[in-house]
Amino acid sequence: MKEEMDSLEANNTWELVILPQDRKAIGSRWVYKIKKNADGTVQRFKARLVAKGYSQKVGVDFNETFSPVVRWDTIRTVLSVAAYKKLKLVQFHVKTAFLYGDLQEDIYMHQPQNFEDGTGQVCKLLKSIYGLKQAPRVWNKRFKSFAMKCSLKQSNSDPCLFLNDEKSIYLIVYVDDGIIASVDEQAVKQFLEKLKSEFSVVIGVANYFLGMQIECLEDGDIFVHQEGYCRKILKHFEMSECNSVSTPVEKCTITTDNSEFLPATVPYRETIGSLMFLAIVSRPDISYAVGVLSQVLDKPQQVHWSMIKRIMRYLKGTEKCGILFQCNEDNTLQCFTDSDYAGVPLSRRSTSGMIFMSYGGAVSWRSQRQSCIALSTTEAEFIAASQAAKEAVWLGNLLSELRCVSTIPV
Repeated sequence: MKEEMDSLEANNTWELVILPQDRKAIGSRWVYKIKKNADGTVQRFKARLVAKGYSQKVGVDFNETFSPVVRWDTIRTVLSVAAYKKLKLVQFHVKTAFLYGDLQEDIYMHQPQNFEDGTGQVCKLLKSIYGLKQAPRVWNKRFKSFAMKCSLKQSNSDPCLFLNDEKSIYLIVYVDDGIIASVDEQAVKQFLEKLKSEFSVVIGVANYFLGMQIECLEDGDIFVHQEGYCRKILKHFEMSECNSVSTPVEKCTITTDNSEFLPATVPYRETIGSLMFLAIVSRPDISYAVGVLSQVLDKPQQVHWSMIKRIMRYLKGTEKCGILFQCNEDNTLQCFTDSDYAGVPLSRRSTSGMIFMSYGGAVSWRSQRQSCIALSTTEAEFIAASQAAKEAVWLGNLLSELRCVSTIPV
């Protein structure tokens, strides 16, 4: 708590004033968290002061709130290019990032608990603070402005990707975490010096980013996986000692029986959410199975819980599986797409599937129900191909910005 308060004071986050009669101060509270490493060991204990943003009034305390985050497809594509070009990867984290945002509105907040001075004054916020509705937006604008000053341009394909063509620098930002990929070590060093002069940052080797483990192999290949996360969820759902199976799902369609619905104490939704993160980040092999079981979140039965356990047993035997981006692969972007026909019995909707490969590894994939009901297998296939074509155009534009000439499968 003392470290957090020191950071707030050093950043000149607020000034103490008398609350104007026509304004109302919002509250604040302390939030505590244990930050862990990729292997699950404790890294440090953390205390964060947050504002009670739910009491803010639109048009008075805030206006726009949207702030973008980088797409996982972009992260994987940049890593595939980094493997091909043998770029060096550096990771950074901006400490107390939201405190650097400049507020346009006048916001008043009660003094933090256990740090009141007894004067009855309130904090007039000069900088953004965690918990405010506009905090992510103003931080994003601040970092974008900084990146522009460092001769980086914002990507047209993803607003959280910044590029410098002359020095071959690629910068990915997800809120307060980022990865820099470049072949020019001196240019990276100069950028990091500017970053440290502007913000308080922690810099290290890119090996664990947003729950994804990154291994830069000796031959230049890059391997991404979530072995630590797999073990974590297996332990959490008491499946660490289960027997493994070779496939994530036994049947291709979801089934129901006459068994009773699962009681609320069974963590069905929690398990689906945990598996969904895994499927989105590094495990396209479980995307279909997770998507199928997410169809019955409202009324799951015992048969569905057994199907979830099968996915867990599959993960038990494939914890280390991930995506390998190879430096000796050609730069052809490959796309594979398919569709079933009326595979969802309850709605007769078809399911589209697609996957894009770049430099030997998967960079984008989908397994999702089609929004309209196809009247034939041909129509279902065309709908899936149309969705894949749109993704191919976007990926082609992204690779063009990364200066990777590629054959686009459209």
